[in-house]
Amino acid sequence: MYKRQTENRAIERREEADQQARDTMQRSVDQVRAVKSDSEAEAERIRRSAAERAEEWVQPLAEEVETLERQRDSAGSNLGDLRRQLGLVAGEDDTPPPPSRVPINRQREPSDLDSTQQLPVVG
Repeated sequence: MYKRQTENRAIERREEADQQARDTMQRSVDQVRAVKSDSEAEAERIRRSAAERAEEWVQPLAEEVETLERQRDSAGSNLGDLRRQLGLVAGEDDTPPPPSRVPINRQREPSDLDSTQQLPVVG
């Protein structure tokens, strides 16, 4: 009978130890889940914060780029106006003159030839 009681107590202790191990394991799993959830929430908060700061930094730069583009366009327009005005003052018109074209098959006159290109007379 003593042996039986000892075996029963050993079984009870083993069952208690197993239950404690399961409880400890479950607490560990719960803690890991909580830490993971907190980490994910913190990572999302940091991402949002970084995106907001980046937007705060980029917005003034974007506005400055727009201002510079408008100034560039205005300067280009003013430069074109000045070139046209200078051309008109100098007696030029807005359009370049068409290139002079001489028909290829036209009969050449002796005056068309440069004297340096004439062959010497061989006698």
